[in-house]
Amino acid sequence: MGVPLVPHITFVNIYRPPQSILEVLYSELSDLLNVLPSSAILLGDVNCPGSSPSSVDARLDTTLSIYNMSVVDTGPTRLNPSNGSASRLDIIAESDNIWRLHDLSTVQIGYSDHQLIRFWSSSFDSTVVDTAVV
Repeated sequence: MGVPLVPHITFVNIYRPPQSILEVLYSELSDLLNVLPSSAILLGDVNCPGSSPSSVDARLDTTLSIYNMSVVDTGPTRLNPSNGSASRLDIIAESDNIWRLHDLSTVQIGYSDHQLIRFWSSSFDSTVVDTAVV
């Protein structure tokens, strides 16, 4: 009896400090995506809010789409404690051709102004994987 093989998945955690230059992120992200396998999943605090609380910067969407990737989590991931505004700073992105992540949701965790992004995937032996940038 053989042991089932788990597909190789590369997780890439990205953090962009809020004061850094966005164009540098997009350039370095393009360089990175040129060498990553198509099975890679990007996640992290990219600090690229869009024009609404549930969107990311259009240039991030454009950069990812060039490599057939999309942000798959939805909704705001950070609540500003000083003014109550919401923004989408944390992302999970994967290939448009290999959708493995399902039932994505955000969860308030109490000790951070960022929310935990939770997802389920059968690619990980039917376990729930949680990730949070705190």
